[in-house]
Amino acid sequence: MAKTRKGAQKVIDAVSDFAICTGTMVKPEKSFIYSTRKGEAIKVRTMEDKESGYSHYYALKEIGRKDFFRHLGNIQTAEGRTSVLNVDMYDGTKKEGIKQR
Repeated sequence: MAKTRKGAQKVIDAVSDFAICTGTMVKPEKSFIYSTRKGEAIKVRTMEDKESGYSHYYALKEIGRKDFFRHLGNIQTAEGRTSVLNVDMYDGTKKEGIKQR
């Protein structure tokens, strides 16, 4: 958690550095950020080629407060709202609600 976008970028940089140092694969296409602050995109660095040391920065997808996402197995919004109906996820996929089953 960070109070500013600059702080959020520092947190993401630390996570990126740790992942690169430990050889953990980061999948930016499956990552997202939610922030109430507007500003520059938050970018995550990945190691593309260990031999050459080539790395690449990817802008994280920014979700809105009403966008549905999966957190610890729960499908919810940043507001904490859940739904028993079908929902459209932030990445465009659709999830079947319990009422539809």
